[in-house]
Amino acid sequence: MWLMLLERKANEGVRKDTSMPDIMDKLTKTSWMDKPLQNYEYIMPHNTEKVQADFQKLAAIDCIKICGYSNAALDKKDIEVYAKNACEKAIHSTKAISLTNDEDMFQRVAQAAYEETYAATQDLFSKKYHLLRDAKHDLERYGEDSALRRIASDLEQTIKFRRK
Repeated sequence: MWLMLLERKANEGVRKDTSMPDIMDKLTKTSWMDKPLQNYEYIMPHNTEKVQADFQKLAAIDCIKICGYSNAALDKKDIEVYAKNACEKAIHSTKAISLTNDEDMFQRVAQAAYEETYAATQDLFSKKYHLLRDAKHDLERYGEDSALRRIASDLEQTIKFRRK
């Protein structure tokens, strides 16, 4: 009994300071609005490889969709148009304040990566139709990552061969 009285007296003397929020409450109640916005999604001289990788993936997925569903082979001018459209779409759909700090360099790098990868993917699918069929199936069932994994090694070899 005397132990409960001591605990009660100890708790009465301790007041909770409500003027300052608890640190744990602050950590658990953060939202996306509390985080600072990024100014740029791609900082160009620094993120050149990221731009190339992102647009190579986009080109390969677009090629799977176009070749697999409409069975159409695009010529060089059509691929250039698709590359420009992909850049425009990226500019308008960014979550950052601005897509890049240098739009000219971004468009040169992105379009070159898109055009090279799309042409190589289309060339690969013209030689290995079963790979297109399987990549299309993976895209429908399991998503983009699975489809890209299926064609990655063959696509790398095709790109290396085309560069020679």
